[in-house]
Amino acid sequence: MEIVDYSTPRRGEDLSNPNATTRATAVVADSPRSRVVEQRIFVTERRGPLLLPSDQAVEVLNLIEAGEIISIEVVTDNPFTSVYLELDDYKNQEPNGVTAAELLTRGRDEYSEREFFAEDRQKDGTYVVKYHPRKADKYTDKVRILVRNDLRKASLFDQNTTQRFQSRGGLPTPQHIPFMAGGALTVPQAKNMVEMGTEVFSNTIVKNPESYYVNAFNLTALENSLLETVPFNPYEGEAGKISITQITTAGATQPFVVFGEPGATSVNGVDLSTIPTMLAKPWPGSLKGSDFTSSRQAIIVYGDNTETLATNIDSAGGVAIGNFPATGANNKPMVFRNGSELYFPGRLLESYKYRGGIFVPFPDGATYNPATDGAILYIMDPGLNFKPPNMELTDNTDENLAKYVSFGLIDNARDTPHIFIKEIVVRRVRTKYLQG
Repeated sequence: MEIVDYSTPRRGEDLSNPNATTRATAVVADSPRSRVVEQRIFVTERRGPLLLPSDQAVEVLNLIEAGEIISIEVVTDNPFTSVYLELDDYKNQEPNGVTAAELLTRGRDEYSEREFFAEDRQKDGTYVVKYHPRKADKYTDKVRILVRNDLRKASLFDQNTTQRFQSRGGLPTPQHIPFMAGGALTVPQAKNMVEMGTEVFSNTIVKNPESYYVNAFNLTALENSLLETVPFNPYEGEAGKISITQITTAGATQPFVVFGEPGATSVNGVDLSTIPTMLAKPWPGSLKGSDFTSSRQAIIVYGDNTETLATNIDSAGGVAIGNFPATGANNKPMVFRNGSELYFPGRLLESYKYRGGIFVPFPDGATYNPATDGAILYIMDPGLNFKPPNMELTDNTDENLAKYVSFGLIDNARDTPHIFIKEIVVRRVRTKYLQG
């Protein structure tokens, strides 16, 4: 008879004997095990600084747990930044949360028990959205916090041919269109910068203590009485960042810029009533029925400060006349700079050059002939709401001037508006959570 030793089980042999050890025969699952832990832990979550593109969100928390919210603080450069809070079945505002613009409009600029409140624009250009209950706000199953950027793309410092704008994604709509053309901005830090077409110059505008604002009524807000509206600019800070292409004006004699009054059909005594697009309408335009027609403003660029129409622009001396804005060529929004003052008259509608005693179309820089052509005329849409002082463009190769005077073309700096999130701070107590 064969004797079998069951005291030491071996692979392939009978393991049903009671002497077989549990360690040798146990089946171990591959998946990790988790358990519910009850423990009171103080937790602080911090995010930032960061840039948040349009249609994106920062998911600060999304957890299945029990605990208490002590405080939430979001510091951002844009009053339209959405802050969304979900505690169990509670949602602070659907679909995407609440903004500083809404809170400040409703007068919630001081502590509110178990409600968000906001602090208005700080000296560094930021807004602060806060949630800070006197007693910690308890939740038993779930906590979720999102910070969102739902801004739509818009052309900055540009014309608005309909005088209408509506926000999307549950955001409130501005009562005015404060980011369109028609206004000015004082940027003290830019006074001594020679060129506008640099990243430093663009960032100087973004970080400017005073934000750009145009008092142009938003007809969408007036036409829909049920629409939630706020008196804030959605394109402040990084969302309003532009890039500038400066026009070279170095030469023996410098061009001289003269603005007409807004809506006037003459500038500097020159009759422009024969030009069809030079409409005599008040800024920013007129509404008839549901049709809005924007205003116009004329600008003459003379060859020099004698303000003589027949004097040519000194292209031989170094002025890049080929880069001058012209109808159908590079008719982007424009900016005129006089030291620390920036003027945004809108988009070039038509351009002309003075030849043979009349203004003739100026389709592009290559058509300018210094032997026969003189001053250039720009028809701007909608123009400025005032007449700036006359300005002599400076030689942008000379770095020893008291102030720099120039003009250029504007582009949005990014494909979509970005929001700067300086900091997100969430303080909470975690009392029950899954571990493992």
